[in-house]
Amino acid sequence: MTATRPGARSAIECGSVRLLWVAKAGMLMVSKNRLAGLPDIESLKSLSQSLAMSDAIMSPEWESRYYSFNSKWAEGEVMATIRDGSGDEYFILFNPHGAIIKGFAHESPMSPYASESGKPWADVLDDVPDEFTDFLSDIVPR
Repeated sequence: MTATRPGARSAIECGSVRLLWVAKAGMLMVSKNRLAGLPDIESLKSLSQSLAMSDAIMSPEWESRYYSFNSKWAEGEVMATIRDGSGDEYFILFNPHGAIIKGFAHESPMSPYASESGKPWADVLDDVPDEFTDFLSDIVPR
């Protein structure tokens, strides 16, 4: 996502929350907006499974796949992933508490590598429920 001119917008949608970036005078701002049109958790899980199954049919070797879905991630948890082969990826954890998406796009202005601090953007992770905090620090998928 790149927003360079003032007023330019881009978004990532997840569950019932959309992160919206608005370029204001060269700075990107994050706001959270509720969107009724986003898929519910079960629909997102079903879509993730469908994409992974289609990819498995087209690419029998796991290393060649873009999408994957692990129905036995952990007790009561499943994991959907996407990897583009260039280092960009996302992981969606589904558990009895709901779902959370963790992603990395190395060219994103939100990447820890885009700042000198090497840390995620301020406030982005502040509202993550306690039930998902371990997932945020889980670096390598099982």
